[in-house]
Amino acid sequence: MLLKDVISYVESKGNEKAMRFEPVTYLNKPLWIVNQIVKIQYQHGGPGMCDYDTALAVGCTSYGKYQLLGANLYGPVCAVPGTIFDFVNDQDEQEKAFSKFVSRAGYDPLADISGWTPDKFSEFAEFYNGPGNIVAYVEQMHNTINTLQTKVL
Repeated sequence: MLLKDVISYVESKGNEKAMRFEPVTYLNKPLWIVNQIVKIQYQHGGPGMCDYDTALAVGCTSYGKYQLLGANLYGPVCAVPGTIFDFVNDQDEQEKAFSKFVSRAGYDPLADISGWTPDKFSEFAEFYNGPGNIVAYVEQMHNTINTLQTKVL
């Protein structure tokens, strides 16, 4: 089972237009997200078209079938061109952004993860989903592998 397929299913059931606002992140305003505000504003027509709070909301929302956080999308690793609306409507750009994002941490989006060790699953879950409930995320990954394998059979 490919990493990209599992994460797409875990995060959005493959819905390339999925969006999920992260209110706790928005309220906490982490510096690494705040540092992306100027870039987000620029990509959305400048401060006159995209004020600080709007840019912060874009940075604190997860997008696409891989649910990549807006701040990551406009950061140096993914550096997506255009607006967030362009991104959710461009399947190729979503694939490229996911590949860049996971590759920077040494993961291959096309890797078969069926044989990963429990530690490798946990390591990936912490990298991809942050310090949230790692055990639950790993469980979702395993359930997804089982679900997708059943659909193939």
